[in-house]
Amino acid sequence: MKVFIVEDSPALVQAVSDLLSEIDGVEIAGSTGVVERATEEIRRLRPDIVILDIRLADGSGLDVLRNIKSRTSDAPLVIVFSSNTEPGYRRACERLGADFVFDKSQDYNKLPEVIRSKVSSINSGSEGK
Repeated sequence: MKVFIVEDSPALVQAVSDLLSEIDGVEIAGSTGVVERATEEIRRLRPDIVILDIRLADGSGLDVLRNIKSRTSDAPLVIVFSSNTEPGYRRACERLGADFVFDKSQDYNKLPEVIRSKVSSINSGSEGK
């Protein structure tokens, strides 16, 4: 299962990569903190899961979310992982197609739970991606 990380903090990219690398069957396909590059790389690499921050150095992760969910017939599962999880942002993420919205400061351990569940469902044959 390929995971792509859209985050502009190198330290957080490394921490998330380390956390997820402990899960059998998970490969970190790449990462970027730039909106346009994120959209291009997600289209090119076709990851199964995208972990997406809302606030990026050059713009909004909401633009990335909009692009990957609206233009891809086989869109990846998107986990918004951000410090901006106030109700307005949460509703915007859900409206644009985010599968999960997690707060970086409170929900860090939910990332591996969701990804393990996805890997397990694929391995059991109950999901076709």
